[in-house]
Amino acid sequence: MTSFYLQASPIPCSFEIWDHAEKSPRKYDIAKAYKSATVVIVGQADEYILEKPQRVQIIKLIKGKVGGEIDLEGFHSAGTDPFGTAITPKKKFLMLLSKDSKYKWVDSGSGCPNSFEVHGDTVTIGKEGILVSRLNQYFESNPKPFVIEY
Repeated sequence: MTSFYLQASPIPCSFEIWDHAEKSPRKYDIAKAYKSATVVIVGQADEYILEKPQRVQIIKLIKGKVGGEIDLEGFHSAGTDPFGTAITPKKKFLMLLSKDSKYKWVDSGSGCPNSFEVHGDTVTIGKEGILVSRLNQYFESNPKPFVIEY
């Protein structure tokens, strides 16, 4: 059995999976994550403070029902390893979220936190640029699975 470890930059979603210290491209099925998300938004966040929820202003609602802002779970510290849900402040991100008491990333099983930076009207996911206004249509009507190679 091959063991993998994930080297991740939790904010924003940029990650590489390594196999025995050699870079190995992996596939991530974002369509599956999109379908399991309770809420998909484009939003911009306030500064975050460790151990506190992070407030996000919703710029565009893609999927689900929420008001004009939400609170992300925030980062928590377990020794030297932070875990949780937060994004880089003052930048726009596409976020695929689920909700317990606070919003957090959809668990896609890939280790990716399911947030992607938005530039203008386009979000780049993997190597593909998609208009934000067409995301719902893209994921719902695309007959083939949308798989990203990193």
